[in-house]
Amino acid sequence: MDHVISHTSALEVMRLKRFPQALSRGQAHNELPRTAPTAPDVKSWLESFPMARQLARPIELLCAETTASKRSALFNVHATSGDLPAESLVRLNERCSVVSPELLLVQMASLATDLELVLLVEELCGLYALQPATEGGMLQRKEPLTNIKHITNFLDSGRRFRGAQKLRRALGMAIELSGSPQESKLAPRISWPRAKGGYHIEIVSMNRGVEVTEMRRGLAQAKIRKPDILFRLPSEGIPGLCLDYQGNPHLQNGRPQEDAARMNELLAVGLKPFAIWKEQCESTSYMDALIDRTIRRELSLPPVRPPKNRARLELARRELLLAELDGIDGLSWGVSDKGPLVVNAMERVEEALAAM
Repeated sequence: MDHVISHTSALEVMRLKRFPQALSRGQAHNELPRTAPTAPDVKSWLESFPMARQLARPIELLCAETTASKRSALFNVHATSGDLPAESLVRLNERCSVVSPELLLVQMASLATDLELVLLVEELCGLYALQPATEGGMLQRKEPLTNIKHITNFLDSGRRFRGAQKLRRALGMAIELSGSPQESKLAPRISWPRAKGGYHIEIVSMNRGVEVTEMRRGLAQAKIRKPDILFRLPSEGIPGLCLDYQGNPHLQNGRPQEDAARMNELLAVGLKPFAIWKEQCESTSYMDALIDRTIRRELSLPPVRPPKNRARLELARRELLLAELDGIDGLSWGVSDKGPLVVNAMERVEEALAAM
């Protein structure tokens, strides 16, 4: 019997180091098992499939039987009716498939808050996977598992999905090729509208290559640098502008020298680099100074000088967005807007609205 790994268990699979290879080799299909598995079926399957043995219990599975929903300590079965779009599933071996990244996002739309869903889109369309048990809490990827165009095409396939509109909204707010959870959390604070807690400054791209010349003795050699956040490329004498997030790895031996070489190479091609550390990201006053004043001025954008009450409201919204982002761990779902810090920040927004 075929077993289809689904929902949060499928996300665990997609975060495994070997999953990109499995995705590229696996056969895409849309055939669900017609009946729910039994406990002996699942136990036998787990004994024969090491990848599944790594998953948290209960394992989430998917089948097509409309009366098949089951819950146990070992596994839960979700039932779905109607045909799935082509390539909704990826075969891992002769007894097991996993939902595609696109179908997973549809499923997670019913579990996640709006902001949790945006960050999950950025992870699956990004260059990292969360791995809380590893040093640094993540692993890097050379290529994303999917992209916004593929997800949009999946939603346009003709099948009506619960949560589709919520996912479409998330796609409109997400940015591809983020290189870390911290970058994913920084991007909305910069680019989202001020009414949503952002600074409303356009991000051209994240982690896209810029050709520079390596600075060393002898023959000059071209190489590619990838700014975390690119605001503008250099053009006709106007310098470009970018921002890099500096995490703990940048404190390791050799990294300060490497970072200095990177900065000089970017400056040499007309790209002005700024940098920000985690502690600075946590400070709305520092972010106001760097993003809303310095970066905005460097981009020749008009200054924002709202009236006092409006400024108070915008600040409260920035602090609310920061509080909710800080509450997202990528492991818990539907809870990012319920923490005490978020509730307190919501109250300050309401107070600021009442004073308008």
